[in-house]
Amino acid sequence: MATFGGRLWVGSDAGLYVGGPTGGFAPAAGWQSTAAVGALWVDAAGLVVGDGSTLRLSAGDGAWQTLGDLGIGPEHIDGVLRDREGAVWIRTARCMWLLPRGATRAIDISDGLPSHFDLVGAPSGMALDPRGTVLVGTDMGVAYRDGDHWHLIDRSVGMPAAATKSVLVDREGTVWIGAAGLFQMRGR
Repeated sequence: MATFGGRLWVGSDAGLYVGGPTGGFAPAAGWQSTAAVGALWVDAAGLVVGDGSTLRLSAGDGAWQTLGDLGIGPEHIDGVLRDREGAVWIRTARCMWLLPRGATRAIDISDGLPSHFDLVGAPSGMALDPRGTVLVGTDMGVAYRDGDHWHLIDRSVGMPAAATKSVLVDREGTVWIGAAGLFQMRGR
């Protein structure tokens, strides 16, 4: 679920739905797929939707750009995020992919990212922190990428739990982590 354009958007097993002005939900305008929506991201530029192994983009106006063969194979998209540079980060059960702005093929950037086998089949978190760093929930804690390397916020730096299923950033820029409990990230 996500809010965009003053309306609630919901991805489901039957497609993408949007809340109406008087309540209730209807299929999103222009949405052509009935595949399960596995991932949904919204930002000022619009919506990014993982629809099976296809990526769909929209400004919320009913027009959808479909990005089919991104090079990720038949894997179901479990998570998406668009960073401040316009690159789309795509998470599948086995890999993390980066689709730079304007590119047509995604790059596998999984090397060095801790596994997320415990999280397969469950929505897992990706978020942008207040500085624009992409944060990713993994079995070992929260990972972030600096240059071409993954780094981990785990027990060695005070993270009390390992498997991170949710990473959220509130309106004030506070990072919240859902693991074996709810944790607030403090400091840098």
